[in-house]
Amino acid sequence: MLKIFRPHSILIFFLPSLLFASGLSDTEKNTFIKSSYTTCYNKNLKNNNYNKEQKEVISEYCSCQGRKMANLVTKKEIKDISKGKIPQSFIQKNKTARNYCLKKYY
Repeated sequence: MLKIFRPHSILIFFLPSLLFASGLSDTEKNTFIKSSYTTCYNKNLKNNNYNKEQKEVISEYCSCQGRKMANLVTKKEIKDISKGKIPQSFIQKNKTARNYCLKKYY
């Protein structure tokens, strides 16, 4: 008997990995951006006395970094990070976002 290939059966098999490999939802992006911004801003201001204009540039940079990363990271990377494991792919995406934002604001 001839069996007919059903593409949707493959999709069902790979669905869990596809969900984790997918990008963040809008709500997840917003949460990521807020958290990323706060961490970035506080880290950059720590132990430094910046004037108002410098703080504004840092704020814009950190906002840029968070937005850029939110569009690059996957759910799987976030899951791995929450377990204390930072994937190489995340590190590379962070460098990409950092370089983009540095060129834009510095």
